[in-house]
Amino acid sequence: MTTAQLTRDVAASSMALLVRRVSVLATTAVSTAVIARAVTAADYGTLQSSLAAWTVALSICEFGFGAVLSREIARRSQDHSSLLRMGLELQGVLGVAVAGVFAAVAVVVGSSSAQGLMLLVLAPSLAVAGFSGGRSYFLATFQTRRLVRIDVIVAAAQLAAVIAVALSTHSAIAIAAVSSAAVVLNTVWVGLAARRAAGRSARYVAGWPTFLRQVVPLGISSVISRVYVSADLIILAAIATESEVAWYAGATKIYAFLNTMTALVVAAALPGLASLIDDREAVMRLTRRIFSWIATTVLPAFVLCAVFAPTACEVVLGPNFRQASGLLVILSATGIVSTFGQIFGTLLTASGVVRPMLYQNIAGAVLNIGANVVLVPHYGARACAVVTLLTEVLVCAGSFWTLKRRLSITRQLRVVVRPAAVTAVAAVAALLLAEIPWLGVPVASLTLLLGFRLFACWPEEFPLQRLFRRRAQMSTTGP
Repeated sequence: MTTAQLTRDVAASSMALLVRRVSVLATTAVSTAVIARAVTAADYGTLQSSLAAWTVALSICEFGFGAVLSREIARRSQDHSSLLRMGLELQGVLGVAVAGVFAAVAVVVGSSSAQGLMLLVLAPSLAVAGFSGGRSYFLATFQTRRLVRIDVIVAAAQLAAVIAVALSTHSAIAIAAVSSAAVVLNTVWVGLAARRAAGRSARYVAGWPTFLRQVVPLGISSVISRVYVSADLIILAAIATESEVAWYAGATKIYAFLNTMTALVVAAALPGLASLIDDREAVMRLTRRIFSWIATTVLPAFVLCAVFAPTACEVVLGPNFRQASGLLVILSATGIVSTFGQIFGTLLTASGVVRPMLYQNIAGAVLNIGANVVLVPHYGARACAVVTLLTEVLVCAGSFWTLKRRLSITRQLRVVVRPAAVTAVAAVAALLLAEIPWLGVPVASLTLLLGFRLFACWPEEFPLQRLFRRRAQMSTTGP
């Protein structure tokens, strides 16, 4: 497969995942708005801290299996069926073990307490983690449309169930149970669909020690990164007031929505980068395209989110969460840094460079947890937001430094300059109209589109650029 074709496949996969993300984002935003209004602030904070612990447990179940499967299936397409089966079986054992430990922790916390019950109903979703390898198969083979269909259907069903449960019971425990059931349905469905698509194979016994040697370092690194991302909310819940926990939980929810856009792009790009890794120039060409995609989508989204933070908090979370806007501004800056860190990390993963990532994630976790323990009692939720930003700066700088010694990454970053300049102009327009969001948002959005068009920095792989080109051809040739 040529680099151009691979770039188109990665772009198409990214667009399909973006459609999926927009659909899921819309349903999640609605459910978040309903939940924030249906339960008390205390229950909302408890729910979000429980979900943070659950997210850490999910990252332990993932443990690098997804990234290694995507990379190896892309490199060894002839073995994709046996690789998938091996990954599902090994990850399945880990998922059952983690689910058992998580349930035991729930009992220790108190099976009669709200948080204990939330943890208990979330535990079954961890037991089916073995099926999540199916997602890696669809990503590595660029069959993302099938994946998107499943995700959108489950998200719509989850939204309907969350609204019904939240409005009828006002119970955060019942809402957690719906989330758990949705993850079980989605994970099992994707896993079974991947098994059918990949076909039958003999057990891939000979390769599992090597496979595990690749998984373990990456898994430890990913778990540590998830710990430092989620630990702040857990620490805050143990120390700060209920209101501060709720505000920070709401701000991190919006931050997570936007940050996932980058995760989707790098997930789609990992198989392509892995298959090209022996051709350095091809890797650099694809990397430039990835930076171009991110600079025209994720970067403006975070900047406008920071400018219109009060409106975003009020619309998504409700009027009681307007105080979270200051936290969201800091987390939006964090998102920009994290975006580049994720791209650098994906390049290192595709190259098989894991040990430096492990060391920098350990440093990030020590900084994050230590600083939060010291600062949260004095400065509350704002300390969590600032420490998260500093942690991402440390991790991003470490990834950049490691990558710079292997690839000429600095030159590839030049493609970001023009989109960043356009985004800065749009941000100025937004700031001038920040107090009139109903006017400021469309004006800033229009400024972005016109600027990207004028400076020819909208990615050619995206549909809007093809529409621009088609219209230009029509105007040239006439009717």
